Amino acid sequence: MTDYVSHAAAHYLMAVRDLLREHGYARGVDVAERVGVSRTGAYLALQALKERGLVREDARHFYTLPDEADALAARLHDSREILTRFFREVLGVAPGEAERNACAIEHHLSPNVADGVAAFLAFVQTHRAGRNLIARFQADRAGAGANPDDADAASDAPPFPRRGR
Repeated sequence: MTDYVSHAAAHYLMAVRDLLREHGYARGVDVAERVGVSRTGAYLALQALKERGLVREDARHFYTLPDEADALAARLHDSREILTRFFREVLGVAPGEAERNACAIEHHLSPNVADGVAAFLAFVQTHRAGRNLIARFQADRAGAGANPDDADAASDAPPFPRRGR
């Protein structure tokens, strides 16, 4: 089983996992409703995942996840949550935009990168200097401006170019 899944496959895996957690079962019709596609579309996608060993289907056409796929779906969910929090709490992005962007890239994050972002969030939110840095960043991003004399020289690398300003 591969750890990489497409954007669409990630949605199906997380839908099956969520339905199993919420109801104890996952039927194709419920997966279709959760993902927002037709029953036929869900059936075809679930069959493709079944061929890859990422879902199982029983005689009653209920879907389950093998342990590895369940772990993958959990990791995808965690990556989405971590990214959503980072976009909202650090970058100051609106909730809907944060969720849409996190959804678009969660399946590309390695566990190492997701863990790094989570560790960064925990670090900056539990240290006064980190919270101050986030507040200063958000004020600067909102146009309040930062005092250039207040900047710390963190590296010799040139600053990233600012887009759209």
